[in-house]
Amino acid sequence: MGTQASSNGRVNRNKWSSGRFFSTDFPLRETVRRVGDQWRQLQQNHRGSMMPLVGVALTIGVSAAAMGIDYTRAQALQQTLELAADAAALAAAARLPDADAARAAAMAYVEKNMPSNAFGQVLNPSDVEIGGWDQATHSFVPAGPTVPAAAVRVVTRLAASNGNALETYFGGVFGKDSVDIAASAIAGRTGAPCILALKPDDTTVEIKDDVSVEAIGCGVQINSTETKALKVEKNSTVNAAGICIGGTAEIKGIVSPEPSEYCIGQVDPLTSIEPPAYFGCDFNDTVFEETTETIPPGVYCGGIEIKENAHITLSSGVYIIEDGKLKVEKGGSLTGDEVMIYMSENSDDIEIKNESSFSATAPKSGPYTGVLIFRDRNSNKKVEWLSDSSGMLRGVIYLPNGKFTSSSLLNVDPQITPDQSCTVLIANEIELGDGSTVSIDLTSTDCRKNLPAPYSRGIVLLQ
Repeated sequence: MGTQASSNGRVNRNKWSSGRFFSTDFPLRETVRRVGDQWRQLQQNHRGSMMPLVGVALTIGVSAAAMGIDYTRAQALQQTLELAADAAALAAAARLPDADAARAAAMAYVEKNMPSNAFGQVLNPSDVEIGGWDQATHSFVPAGPTVPAAAVRVVTRLAASNGNALETYFGGVFGKDSVDIAASAIAGRTGAPCILALKPDDTTVEIKDDVSVEAIGCGVQINSTETKALKVEKNSTVNAAGICIGGTAEIKGIVSPEPSEYCIGQVDPLTSIEPPAYFGCDFNDTVFEETTETIPPGVYCGGIEIKENAHITLSSGVYIIEDGKLKVEKGGSLTGDEVMIYMSENSDDIEIKNESSFSATAPKSGPYTGVLIFRDRNSNKKVEWLSDSSGMLRGVIYLPNGKFTSSSLLNVDPQITPDQSCTVLIANEIELGDGSTVSIDLTSTDCRKNLPAPYSRGIVLLQ
């Protein structure tokens, strides 16, 4: 397992998959039967002589050779089944979350690699299972209401139940004319967790009342080894591909799957990303009010403040906040395509206030591919999200030593991401206030290819 077949089906086109080993013209079985008849005849005609011993020796020799050939054939076909299962699982996983398309792709790939006219029905639709992958136990979990379709398990068979069991040449002497062999493969999307709390101690993820967290095709990792490293209050729900905690959890809401406690900590997947180099200031104490403007990338000393009825668009590029805040107040909006916002060591908080709007996507190329917000590793400042208005959001919010918080104000439930957003949240600590919502979906190829390398691996064999 671990070798992917090409879409033209060539990978398994070798001497083992030609079908000739199913031929009934091979004379060995008849030879074995004839030797057995001769042995019995010798026993009758030469009792007390050495001839029976010769017959026995001859039988044993032929039997050993026959068993060796049966074993070699079975081993070769086992490998062919494994390759076919690998190719089918990978092809199927690429079609998720569409279960019907995934199943059809698996069937088509097995047919290419082990055609039914040579091998019979190698894969049945019921042997293509849709489910998820539990990172903690490294096991496949069948799909259900709380398990999103993120992995596929395929079982290929040469078996009596499929009408294509492997015929033996010697086994018939003992009444065993055929044997069943099978292979399985699991493929799915993998990569670093899409919600990651790096701090190794204290409560590092706190989810308050009426919070909804959804992570499709990715997991939640909390490195803290403390008791109550994860706290989920009543009426809150957390659904993810997997949830791993270095310590223990206090759960009053609904969490699925059940968190795995005492997990090994996850290293920061973005440690290789370097802060941007810059010198001096391009702009100072930038404040916008009652205006609509497009601004260029550069170094903004004293921060950027967007007040009521100010609608600011960021041109593509890197924005460096030196000192001051990045602040979007009530009635203001901030948008940008292919931008990276770097908060320097001396910068202050990011504040997205209630009734404001933030909509942005990260660069699709260059050293900051997939990174939307990057707070300096020496800064423990926070991102405070109060707004209930988040438009298009794609990229990593990266606060390796900072804290991400959301707070619920009167009649405002912070919508941190749009539904099924291509977003990753990495912070030292995470606190989601009452009514907050986070919805992340990393299953699409288009999403992953525009994220940093640890998230762009896409479809891989899991087992």
